[in-house]
Amino acid sequence: MSDDFNFEPILGLPEDLPLGEEILWQGNPNRFRLAWNSFGVMWISIYVFLAMLIHIYQGFLSSSSELLLPIIFFYFLIWSLTSGLMAFLANLQGKSSIYTITNKRVVMRIGVALPITFNIPFTQISSVDLKSYRRTGSIALSLSGSNKISYANCWPHVRPWHFSKPAPSLLFLENAEEISQILRSAMENELAFGRMSKKNANLNENVENLMSQGNTSVV
Repeated sequence: MSDDFNFEPILGLPEDLPLGEEILWQGNPNRFRLAWNSFGVMWISIYVFLAMLIHIYQGFLSSSSELLLPIIFFYFLIWSLTSGLMAFLANLQGKSSIYTITNKRVVMRIGVALPITFNIPFTQISSVDLKSYRRTGSIALSLSGSNKISYANCWPHVRPWHFSKPAPSLLFLENAEEISQILRSAMENELAFGRMSKKNANLNENVENLMSQGNTSVV
């Protein structure tokens, strides 16, 4: 990991954890999948391959097969340069991005030149959706109510094409199903504890109100 983030008291977190909070999991996106899917290497490869096939076919029709080798080399050069650039950017993004799941929230530290940290408490998450990509998977976090993030600020760590209601996502994780279970269990425990605490607080408030009313009637 680069020394650019030595100011972090805990790797991937902007500050020390409060008392009672602990890290359950930390990880990074798979860089190959990040380049292939999010940075468009797949679409670049498909486009260059189809364009090359069209030119080869036209070369056979025009009986200019001697030009096939330069055409193939030209397209291979284009594919190498563009795919290499996207893969380089994806590697930087994947290396600098850290996802953290604690027993109270999800923290996403993303970005290369200007890192941004998103703190997402479990109370702001309405659903957790897992999408598998063979050996990896992505976990999208749908935000509840009026909670909203900027699609542009969160890209590429966001569910694709959901512009009106962006969903921050933990992208291309190894063992994504296991990580999803860790997150769901932590959310269930924390939200159940929160509901119990709120119920006890309401009960204590009702008792105090009754005692206050009793004291007033005696006077």
